[in-house]
Amino acid sequence: MASPITKDHGTILEDNVRQVAARLGVADFVFTAEEVTKGTALREAGGDGLLISNGLGAVLQVKSREPAAALTDEVSRVESWLGKNAFRARDQGRGTKRELKRLYDLGNPLKAYPIRAMHLPDSKRERYVHYVSGDTSDWPTIVVLDHIQAIGVDLGFEDDTLWITYDDWCALQLRVRSTTGILRYVRRVLLSKLHVPLGKELERYTTLREAFVPNSPTAVPEFPDVTYVGDIGAEIFHEIIDKVWHDDGVIPWSNPEQYRAIVEFLDNVPPSLQTIVGSWFFKKRSELASGQARSSGIVQVNNNRLVYLCTNITSDSDAREWQAQFSALTILRHTQAIESGALTDSMTLGVAALVETRGSKSGVSYIYVLLRGSDALVPIPTDIRRFYEYNYGIYSNQKRAISELRVTRNELCPCMSGKKYKKCCGN
Repeated sequence: MASPITKDHGTILEDNVRQVAARLGVADFVFTAEEVTKGTALREAGGDGLLISNGLGAVLQVKSREPAAALTDEVSRVESWLGKNAFRARDQGRGTKRELKRLYDLGNPLKAYPIRAMHLPDSKRERYVHYVSGDTSDWPTIVVLDHIQAIGVDLGFEDDTLWITYDDWCALQLRVRSTTGILRYVRRVLLSKLHVPLGKELERYTTLREAFVPNSPTAVPEFPDVTYVGDIGAEIFHEIIDKVWHDDGVIPWSNPEQYRAIVEFLDNVPPSLQTIVGSWFFKKRSELASGQARSSGIVQVNNNRLVYLCTNITSDSDAREWQAQFSALTILRHTQAIESGALTDSMTLGVAALVETRGSKSGVSYIYVLLRGSDALVPIPTDIRRFYEYNYGIYSNQKRAISELRVTRNELCPCMSGKKYKKCCGN
């Protein structure tokens, strides 16, 4: 019987760095890649991992000192080990970017696989492959250094490399909870040239967070406060992301890029706003348990929109009917937004939580509708539009607000009964 393969400390830490990014961020955007052939040798073309989301990317490199050896290192040895390995990792990151470009120029872009799919058999995992294409030259390298005595060591500043301890990597992920957010944070660090010694990442995080100027007085800071370490809102929002692709590996999309577009949209919601939206879902789900029929809302995400709806599906309700109604609501919001000044290439993502109370089938399921640009506009018959606007209001992209549909007493009732409003819903 063959002996089980044991992993050394460095390999275990590489796995941990990827898993922390996958579990606290989004597992669909943390990638590993197979080795590729260059000449007569195999080469690690994807570094120790890749982060790719919303047009941004970064190379992960991990360097670890065995704990027993690290504990007995003299100060000079600590500084020597960290300096040597930090710059080696920087150079390896630069080499990875050159290799990505070489493969792309050859017409054979690197195949990367999301952590989310790594438990699947090879045949199924291949369905979720991502080809690393385009210009990766401006990707930063994130170097995670693990040495028990690293705190306070100053490695200087490089404009294409972020050096961070493993503990700070975990702390940063715990607060940001977003792959896109991490990539934006790293870029902000490198652009600001704000420099801190190892082990002081949360001090830099606080400075950059407080320096952020919201676009409007009502906007929330992009990143949560440094004291934040997760809440029910973040958990619910990540549940929404996770359920785009269920754990059985079956997704109702014709290709992974369609699926990733929805997950990218959700991950593009600023981390602070994720907790607010998630808390809203949690609150509304609680209200539905008390008998409320439905509740909806809309929030601006950069130049796009997130429409959300909670509804209670009982034994007397038809889930497919609610799915159709929610699809119509998302189409209406997309139409209203573009009619009121939204960019014609902007997107609207609808997310509906169906709270089901059907005995053994009780639970929460989600449905998703993503519309992109003016090509997604669908003519809506006037009576159906009035029906939805009466029930859900009229959204103004310019005002970022929903207003009620005003109906005069002698107009036909928007409920489509055929009666005048004064003799129907207005009575």
